[in-house]
Amino acid sequence: RRWVWPAATAGLALLGAGALAAAALVPTAGAQPSAADQAGTTPTTTTAPTQTPAASPTPATTANNTPIAELADPSWVTRIAAAGNIPERALYAYAGAAIEVSRINPSCGLGWNTLAAIGLVETEHGSMNNATLNPDRDRHPGDHRYLARR
Repeated sequence: RRWVWPAATAGLALLGAGALAAAALVPTAGAQPSAADQAGTTPTTTTAPTQTPAASPTPATTANNTPIAELADPSWVTRIAAAGNIPERALYAYAGAAIEVSRINPSCGLGWNTLAAIGLVETEHGSMNNATLNPDRDRHPGDHRYLARR
């Protein structure tokens, strides 16, 4: 029975990765805003992450080569991580993923806070069972090496 929770967690992680991949592939030409969006009633509790400005003009294709964890503004990450008790390394990943999904599919609406909630429940932001986030967290998406035993 010890294998049930790890197997369930791995299955949920695969479902989440599949959902992100599907969101990236779904065309948005015929997408309609929801009733809440049209009414302007969608609540916001904090500001959205902003993309770090580029040091010099770069081709549009460079965004695909930028690690997700480098997309969020460092000052925003520091401020929100402290206020929300979220490790900065994890928040860089959550915010970067939300920024990239928003770029690929603006109508998706996947927010960093949704990813952070999932990260808290599923892995305690990468610290469950005395695990830590590896420094190269952004180079192996979906890789189990994100969580390395201390």
